Amino acid sequence: MRKTKPINGQKATGPHVVIVTAAAAAVVVGVVIVIVVVIVVRVVVVVVVVVVAVVVVVVVVVVVVVVVVVVVVVVVVVVVVVVVVLVVVIVVVAEAARAAAAVTVVAAAAIVVVVVVVVVVVVVVVVATAAVI
Repeated sequence: MRKTKPINGQKATGPHVVIVTAAAAAVVVGVVIVIVVVIVVRVVVVVVVVVVAVVVVVVVVVVVVVVVVVVVVVVVVVVVVVVVVLVVVIVVVAEAARAAAAVTVVAAAAIVVVVVVVVVVVVVVVVATAAVI
């Protein structure tokens, strides 16, 4: 097979060469664009996942801290109320016992009963709080 040579040493140029070159360049540019888009999408997905994970962790920590603080405040308030009620009951019973010296044994028994009831209430509150946590 003979190679055909251009006449008078002219270079092989023409519309077909320009079209093929433009098509090749378009393919290369298209491939580069696809690669860049894939990389950018992957980076964006990773960043979004990391940001969402951090936000979820922060929200969980804040919720846990708030719940613990609320539970502690509730327990402290309950204990303070129970102690105040206990002191008032003991003072009232002691005054009643002093007024009626004949029922001193009954007054002492009433104080013991009140103390036992208060201790039981405090234990129940603490156990219930621990169960909630």
